[in-house]
Amino acid sequence: MNRHQTLIHLSIIVASLAAVAVLPGSLDALVFLALIGWSLSGSGFRHAAALTLQFGLMNLNPEVFGSVSTVGLHHILPCAVLARLFYDRRINITPTIRPLVGSLLLVGAWLTLHSYLVSVLPAISLLKSIGFVIYALSCVLAVSSVSAEELNTIARWYEHFVALIIFASAPLIFSGLGRTRNATGFNGILSHPNLLGVFLGIALAAMIAHALASHRIERWKLITISLGLIELYLTEARGGMFSLLLALVVWGGCLFTRFSGRSARVVGRGIILIAIATPVIIASSSTVQESVSYFVSKSGRTSESGLVANFRKSRGGAIAYHMRSLRRNVAFGRGFQVINSRSDALPEVTYDPIWKKIPISASVENGFLYTSIFVELGLIGSIPVFLFFAILIGPVFRRRDDPANVLLIAVLFTNVTEAAFFSPSGVGAWEWQMIALYMASHQFADFSAASQDCESDLALAEPAAA
Repeated sequence: MNRHQTLIHLSIIVASLAAVAVLPGSLDALVFLALIGWSLSGSGFRHAAALTLQFGLMNLNPEVFGSVSTVGLHHILPCAVLARLFYDRRINITPTIRPLVGSLLLVGAWLTLHSYLVSVLPAISLLKSIGFVIYALSCVLAVSSVSAEELNTIARWYEHFVALIIFASAPLIFSGLGRTRNATGFNGILSHPNLLGVFLGIALAAMIAHALASHRIERWKLITISLGLIELYLTEARGGMFSLLLALVVWGGCLFTRFSGRSARVVGRGIILIAIATPVIIASSSTVQESVSYFVSKSGRTSESGLVANFRKSRGGAIAYHMRSLRRNVAFGRGFQVINSRSDALPEVTYDPIWKKIPISASVENGFLYTSIFVELGLIGSIPVFLFFAILIGPVFRRRDDPANVLLIAVLFTNVTEAAFFSPSGVGAWEWQMIALYMASHQFADFSAASQDCESDLALAEPAAA
């Protein structure tokens, strides 16, 4: 690995964190303005790095870094990315990503019309749909419009970003500053245990998949993965942990059933055997049972015992509410991203402090994404969205043994418990950057007869020069 490049990446991340920590809250906007200016100064790596830094800075631990205010500037960065891509004429919509981009634009057009005609809060639904489509397009086009060398640089950047979050959070394991949300779940230098859990679940699943596929792992990467798994357990984020485990099991099943190379089948069989052996190990060891129960019950904070009971209490209740709420408008739902799970109350809307009538946020929590879509859009209205999901999953079936698939699979499983797919202001921003990396990996793999190894664990398939 290029040590000079590693040093540059780490310096950029540390400098951004230091700026937010040192500057008073009223000047935080300068940092986000700097990110916008940086993204406008060039394409490629700068776009991916700026989007990643914005995600990190918006979700920092307030007890360590203070409250960070973007003053609404976080909406401008993805627009700046797209503007620079158009200016440089670097938008490269290849046959691999063309169906995804087309279906994403179709979903955006439909959500815009749906927001105007159906939503109980039209302005909120409209702004959220526009924000989602612009952010998703900026991620996909920024990463898919680079050269093979630039993609490797971007992949290493993500790897370094994950490593820094893990190592910077490690000292807080022994401090109350690392558990600022609920006193038991570990959130490290990020703002919430569930956010850190989802972040680590997706990234670690990808790194483990690449290590298994390439049959090699560097020592420092092994340390990073090991420490990351410890932190993931300490977050008590059940969604993050299960997305990691299930993503690896599904990918292993794809390898197991694929009639390809012997090494791929060996890896797949190994993963399936571990998945089969895990329940046996848990059942035969009281110590392991206690650890699992401790994790599932979030250190005893939940009143239920056992995985099934906890699911029924948390996401099961949300699903039941979604099914009851769907009956109010079966065909077209009640509005995109304006319905809370288990509550008929509309979200509290925050308006711009200067332009009083312009809404800038309205937080909702849906838990289980795949039933909340029906409540928001109805059975008929959700058809374009599920068509989009089908197109998004398509590359997984074309190249089932590609470890890049773990990125998408982990994101989809994450949204079983944390419905963030359509919310780029939170962990959804990280999910979409990983989806963009997944699509770019398949795009460059399509230029060659077979995927090649990449230097970075998160690249997962080295792109062949277009």
